[in-house]
Amino acid sequence: MIIIGADFHPAYWWSVRTCCRAPQLDESDLVVLGLPCMIDRRVGSEFRDALGIYDGRLFALELEDLLRSRRAGLGLILADIDNFQQFNEADSPLVRDEYLLAVAKIIADGPAHRGRGPYHLGTDEFAVILEFVTSLEARKIADSLRHNVEVLRCGGFSATLSVGVSVTEAVDGPQELLSRTALAKRIAKSEGGNLVKFQGADVFLSTYFDDLSPYVYWSDDREKPNTVNIGWLDAFHSYSTGPVDEEVLDKIFELCENPVRATRGFHPCQFCSKYDWSTPLSVEHAGKKVWLGSAEIRVPGRNRVFACPTLIYHYIQVHHYRPPQEFLDAVRAMQVNGCTRPRIFHRFSRTIPILIRGAAEQAKIVVEKS
Repeated sequence: MIIIGADFHPAYWWSVRTCCRAPQLDESDLVVLGLPCMIDRRVGSEFRDALGIYDGRLFALELEDLLRSRRAGLGLILADIDNFQQFNEADSPLVRDEYLLAVAKIIADGPAHRGRGPYHLGTDEFAVILEFVTSLEARKIADSLRHNVEVLRCGGFSATLSVGVSVTEAVDGPQELLSRTALAKRIAKSEGGNLVKFQGADVFLSTYFDDLSPYVYWSDDREKPNTVNIGWLDAFHSYSTGPVDEEVLDKIFELCENPVRATRGFHPCQFCSKYDWSTPLSVEHAGKKVWLGSAEIRVPGRNRVFACPTLIYHYIQVHHYRPPQEFLDAVRAMQVNGCTRPRIFHRFSRTIPILIRGAAEQAKIVVEKS
């Protein structure tokens, strides 16, 4: 339904009907949005803007009240319309208002069903409060909103959204939740728009990186400058599939037994139907058990180093992910000798027992002489 205020002009209705595509509007949309509200089920005009959409004052009141009630799984979406200047430069201001009303309808028919809103915070910015959602659910809701606005056509104009999302797992204040979500929105805007970015209090859901892209998850002197990403997957991007031989899987498992960059938090698999944030994923192989999702592995190649999340073992084994051939060749070139090591270090590893044995024999001679 579309939100209609007291000052709604009949010309708006005709122009919205004739100019907007995806979604189509009909007479049943000419009603005031009646979403549940903590202030009043039918919010008065003092909490609506000139178009009849809930404004920032109501948003601030409801967000504060919801957080004060200590509700877990509270989410926030901030959406900024990209290239909104084109509507300001249009011949008629009606085009701009038509588009804003159409976006409000998309939000009311979609994300607002899981919470409250839409709220019109500024000329080109909307907000939605989500209730009882997980991080993944909030991200999917936001991505659906982004897509529906992308295909919207209104008066010959179209635009996209830069969307920021955050979910509070603990008790946050309004300012903390707002700051995180606004940061995510700014990142989406800075990367060209038409994107959804998630910012969490303790866990970053957005762990997707293109295969062979520069590694930036950790940036310090411990990483070589030629380190690249492999296997950083999520549910919002497609990936290559295909067979991977057991030799590669066995060696990746051994690498997962001795990971690097371990963290206290963890990432579950986003492809499994049972998505669980409470327990990290564990796998067993050859009588051994490892926990996945809270650390990384490194595979040295000819000219660069491959950085992978430990979940890559699960992605290959269960979800048929096939990494680039360059990575598979590098894994095969590694030697298993108690633990997995690059072949270039294999000869040196064999000299260590010799050096130790020689030192022990030298010590034995010194003892006998004394």
